[in-house]
Amino acid sequence: MAAINERQWQGRVLQWTSELLKKYPDLPFSKVDQEFEVLVDGKTRRFNDLTLFDKQGKPVCIFELKLPDKSDGRSPRYLPVVTKTYNSADSVGAEYFVTWNVNSAVLWKTHIPGRAPYERSLIQYPSITAIRSSEALDLPDVEASLKQWVEDFLQAFARIVNGVVLAPPQPLDEGFIQTIQSYMEPLLVGLVAAELQKRYKSDRMFAKGLREWAVRDQGWTWDDSQQALPESLSRTARLACSMLVNKIVFYEAMRKVYQGLPALSVPTTIKTGEHLRTRFGEIFAKAMQIDYETVFTEELVDTVPYVADEAVELWREMVEDVERYDFTRFGYEVIGRIFERLIAPDERHKLGQYFTPSYVVDLINTFCIRSGDSVVLDPGCGAGTFLVRAHSRLKNIAPGKNHEELLEQLWGIDIARYPAHMSVINLAARDLASTENYPKIIHDDFFKVFPRRSQYEFYKRSYKVASVSTEKVQTSVPLFDAVVGNPPYTRQEEMEDLFPGLKERAHGAIKTDWKLEVSKRSSIHALFFLHGAAFVKEGGYLGLLTHSSWVDVDYGKYLQEFFLKHFKVVAILEPQVEHWFPAVDVNTSITILQRCNNKAERSNNTVKFVQMKAPLSEFLPKYGGEEDRTTAFENLVSRIEGADSLQEDDLWRIFPVKQADLWNEGLGEDGKFTGSKWGKYLRAPDILFHILERGKDRFVQLKDFTRVRFAIKTGANDFFFVTDITDNVSETELRQYGISPTKKKQLRLVESGDGGRYVIEAEYLKPLVKSTRDIKSLVVDESITKFRVLIVSDEKKALVGKHVLKYLRAGETQTFGIGPRAGVPAKKKTCASRNPWYAIDEHNKGAFLWFVLITDTHAVSYNPGGFLSDHRFHNIEPLKEDNIELMWGILNSMFTFICAELWGKQFAGRGIDSIATDVYEVAQLPFLNPEAITEEIATKIVDAVRKIADRPILPVLEEVNQPDRQALDNAVLEAIGFDEPEERSKVLSELYDAVCKRVESRFERARSTQHPGEKRPRPNAEAIAEELFKELSPELTRKFPDDFLPAGTKTKLMQLSEGTEDFERVTFNRLRIGGKLMDFDNPDEAEFIQFAVQAGASDSIAIPIESGLLHDAVTSYRGYLPDLAKHVEELASSRTQDRKLKQRIIEALRQRLGLRSLQADKTAKLI
Repeated sequence: MAAINERQWQGRVLQWTSELLKKYPDLPFSKVDQEFEVLVDGKTRRFNDLTLFDKQGKPVCIFELKLPDKSDGRSPRYLPVVTKTYNSADSVGAEYFVTWNVNSAVLWKTHIPGRAPYERSLIQYPSITAIRSSEALDLPDVEASLKQWVEDFLQAFARIVNGVVLAPPQPLDEGFIQTIQSYMEPLLVGLVAAELQKRYKSDRMFAKGLREWAVRDQGWTWDDSQQALPESLSRTARLACSMLVNKIVFYEAMRKVYQGLPALSVPTTIKTGEHLRTRFGEIFAKAMQIDYETVFTEELVDTVPYVADEAVELWREMVEDVERYDFTRFGYEVIGRIFERLIAPDERHKLGQYFTPSYVVDLINTFCIRSGDSVVLDPGCGAGTFLVRAHSRLKNIAPGKNHEELLEQLWGIDIARYPAHMSVINLAARDLASTENYPKIIHDDFFKVFPRRSQYEFYKRSYKVASVSTEKVQTSVPLFDAVVGNPPYTRQEEMEDLFPGLKERAHGAIKTDWKLEVSKRSSIHALFFLHGAAFVKEGGYLGLLTHSSWVDVDYGKYLQEFFLKHFKVVAILEPQVEHWFPAVDVNTSITILQRCNNKAERSNNTVKFVQMKAPLSEFLPKYGGEEDRTTAFENLVSRIEGADSLQEDDLWRIFPVKQADLWNEGLGEDGKFTGSKWGKYLRAPDILFHILERGKDRFVQLKDFTRVRFAIKTGANDFFFVTDITDNVSETELRQYGISPTKKKQLRLVESGDGGRYVIEAEYLKPLVKSTRDIKSLVVDESITKFRVLIVSDEKKALVGKHVLKYLRAGETQTFGIGPRAGVPAKKKTCASRNPWYAIDEHNKGAFLWFVLITDTHAVSYNPGGFLSDHRFHNIEPLKEDNIELMWGILNSMFTFICAELWGKQFAGRGIDSIATDVYEVAQLPFLNPEAITEEIATKIVDAVRKIADRPILPVLEEVNQPDRQALDNAVLEAIGFDEPEERSKVLSELYDAVCKRVESRFERARSTQHPGEKRPRPNAEAIAEELFKELSPELTRKFPDDFLPAGTKTKLMQLSEGTEDFERVTFNRLRIGGKLMDFDNPDEAEFIQFAVQAGASDSIAIPIESGLLHDAVTSYRGYLPDLAKHVEELASSRTQDRKLKQRIIEALRQRLGLRSLQADKTAKLI
C-alpha cells in the first residue's frame, strides 16, 4: 500500500467537503477551494490548503492539512504550522482557521485580544483516527471516520457561524494540556511502545525489572502471551511517557521561580534516546540540587521514554511548546491535571484512583474546613485534589499565612507510590519559591497509621545560594480538624487481592480504634469511615465522597449506629441527575459528620438530607475568581445547614430530620439498634410519605406474610445449567449417543454452558427460569424455560450404571466454562461447601419471582408451576395458601414499585442505572395487609391483575397509561384508605408522576456516565500460565515415576480397574480407589501409587519391585514437589498481585504440568 502525499490528502478532503455542501445546501457556506492564493504581509505569496467561503463569497475559515508521519504534522498545535495558518487567515480576513493532522484537529479564532495566536484555540477534536502512517488513509474504516468527521464538523461549525452555538476560547491551561496530549497519542506512545517491545524481547534483565515494577508498584497483571504483551507494553509506555511529561512541566515551572536553572531545550545534535536521557538527566540534576529528589529521581521505568530514537524529535517539539507557556497565567495546578488527562480511566487500577471533580471537592472542604488554622487529612489522597483545593481554601480564609505554614496543616496518605508522589508534586507546585516545601504525604497503608501513635519522617528543606542543607524531621500523626476525601472505589475483595492482609489490618485497626467488630461484608469505604473517624478531634469534621449504598445496605446499620453515637450527622447529599464520579460505575453521595461526645447535642441536631436535582455546577457562578467561588460555596453550605424545615425547588430538596428520630426509627422491638432506610429521606417523593401515613395501620412488612429467599446459586452454572437439545437433533445423531426413539422420554441429550454434549436421565433435569429477559408477562409458564438445571440428591453409589454419574465424574475432573468462569465444578468454592458437592436444594421455589435488578419495568410474576429460577430472581413464597392472587396484585402495584426503588440500592452500570434488591430489602418492603382488605376491594385488585397478566408488561413510562394498570393501582389505593374517588385520582396522578420521575432520573444519570475508551480485557490465567510454563527448567518438569527411577528398573504392573475418579489415601498404607479400600504392607508402595495418580496415572501403574528403588523414588519426589510448588507460586507472583488471579494461574500451571495436586501430603483426597 503506497503512502499518499499531502496534496492528495488535501484533494480528498476537498472532494468530501464539496459533496457535503451540495448535499446540505442550507449550510451557510457557498464553496470550498484548494490552494486559494493569498499575500502575507503584502509580500509573501502562498496558497492555502483549503478555504471555506460563506454565502457572500467571503473566506470564513482556512484549513491547513498535514500528515501525521511528517515532521510538521505530528501535532495540530505545532507552532510553525499554527503561526503560518494564522497569518494566512489574517491576510484574507477569515474569522477562523483549522489545523488538522488526520488524527486530530483544532478550530482557532483568528483574533482574540490579549492572546497570542497559539493561545486562540476554541475546540480540540481528538481521536478522529489513530493512524501512524499516511498509508493507512486508504483503509476503508479510516476513510469512513474522516468523512464522517468532516460532515460533523461542517454541521457544528455552521451553528457557530450562525450564532446558534457560542464557542468561547479554551482556557489557557486547557490549551496547554491538549497541546501535550496531541503529542502523546498515538505517535509518541506508539513509537515508544514499538521500540519497547523490541527491547523487552531482547533484554531479559530489563524485561524482568519492568515486570517487577508493573506488578509490585502498579498492581498490574503482566501477561507475556502474544495477544496480551503489546497491550501491556503500550500501557507501560503511556504511563512512563506521562511521568516524563510531568517532570518536564514541573521543571519548566521551577524555571519560572529559579532563574538560574538552564533551559530544557533539546539541541538538534541530539539524535538518540540515550543522548536525550543523558541531556535530561544532567538538567534534572540541577533541579535536584535545589529540591525535589522524589520528583526527578530515575528508576527503571523512567528509562522507557528514551528507548525510541525516532521519538527524540517529538520530545524536542514538545519541550519547545511547553517552554513558550507562561504558568503564572493559569496556575501550577495544571501539573496534576496533566496526569489526570493523559492516563486513561482504566489505567487507574483497582486502587480506585479516580479524580474527583473540583466542585465536589470544594463543597466537602467548605463543610469541613471552618478555620484558617484547620489541620486537614486526606486518608486516600491519590494525586492530591482534596489537599490542593484545601490549600486554596486555607489561603483564601487565612490570607496572612505563607505556603510553608499552610503545608504544615495538610496531610495525605496513600497506599500506592505514584499517586502519593503526584500529591507531593501538586502541593509543592503551589509555591515553588518556598524554602521549606515538602508536603506531609505518607506512602503507607492507611490502616497501619494511627493518630498520636504513628511517626513519620519528612524532609525539611532550606534553599541557599551556594549550598543545600538537608534534614529529616520526625513527626507524630496528630488529630485533625478535618478529614476529607474519597476512599477507593473498589470492593474490599479486590483491595485484598492487591494487598494481601489488608482486610485483616482494616478490621484490626477499627477494633483498636473503637473496640468494634464490624460486618465482614463491609466495603472499603465503610472501613475508611470508621478508621477515619479516629483521626477527627472533638468538634472536627469528617467529610467523604463514597458509594451511596451505605445509607441502605445491611452493613450500613453499623455505620448508622456508629455515626449517631459519635457524631452529629450534619448533612448527606446525593445527586439525582449527574454522577459525581463519571468514570466509575457507582452512585455516590457526600456525607458530612461533626465529632460530638455530647449525647444531648447529638439528639437535638437536625440532619439535612439533600437531593441535588440539578448539576452542582448550576449552584456556582459562571465566571469569577477564587474569592467568588469560595463565597458561593460558603453560601451554599450556609443555606443547607440553616434549613430547619422542608425546602424544595427545581434545584434541590432539603429534608430535615431530627437525629433523635433517626435513632428511634432504627431501634428494633428488643430495643437494639437494627438500622433503617435513610435513603428514603434522600429519594422518596412526598407522595410516598402521604400514602404511608394514610395506611399506617394497614401496612406490615412483606416478610410478615411471605418468605423471601435467594434463588439457585449453583457455583458453576456452566455445569449445572444445561440446554436440552434432544428434540432439535436427528434420530441418527441421537443413536450415536445411545438414545433410541423409545428412550427419548428417559434419556435426554444436553449441552453444558461451554457447548459440551452429554446424555443425562430426564428425571435429573428440571425446568429453569434463567433470565429476566424471558419474563414477558405476569405469569410464568414452561414455554420460557428453555434451560434445565441438574438436580441430583442421591449419593454416587446409588447412581452406578447411570449416565448422570458419568456427568458428575466429569464435573470432578474436567474444566467447564470458558475464560474467567472456567474451572472444575467440584473444586469451586460454592460447590465444595455442599455435601455432596452437586446437591442443589430443589425445594427453593417461589409462588412469585422477583427481579433482583429493577430497570424500567415492574413485574412480579406468578409461578404456578413452581419452576426453579436462577439467582437473577428472588423467590417469594406465601406463608399461607389463601389470598395468593390478591398478594400477586399488591406486589404488582406501582406503590410496591416505588417502595422497591427506595428500599433497594442504586446500581450504576454502563448506559443503565438500576435498583439492586437484596433478600432482606425485599422482605422489609411495606406491604398492604391482605387480611385487612374488604372482599369487594380484593375482587377489584384480583380482576385487574388478571387482565394485566393477559398482555406483555410495558416499560413503566408506558405502563402507567394503560387502563388495566390504572384500575389495579386505583384499587390498591382504595384498600390503603383513600376512599374518595377525587382524592384517589389526585394521589394516583402524583404517584405516577413520582414513579416516572424516578425512572427518568435514573436513566438520565446513567447517560451522564462517561466511559472513554475500551475496557481492557480481563487477564487470561491460562495464557499467562502457558508463557510461564516455558520458563520452567527441565529439572522442574520431571514426570513421576519415569524421571525418578533408574533406566531399566524392574517393575510390576498394577491395574486401576475402578478408575481414579474416587481416590483417597486414607492412612500411610491404605488407599481408597473407586470406592474400595486397599491395604499395603509397605507404606512406600501406597505413597508411590498416590504420587503416580497425582501425576496423571489413570489405568495402570508400573511399581518398582526392589524396595530400595521404591523408597528412593518416593523420597525424592516428596522433596521435589514442595520445590516445584514454591517455584510455581513465585512465577505466578511475578505476573500479578491479584490473589484470585494468582490462584487461577497456579491452577492452570498445575494442569499444564499434568498434575492433580502440587501437595505431597501423607494423606490426600484427589478429585
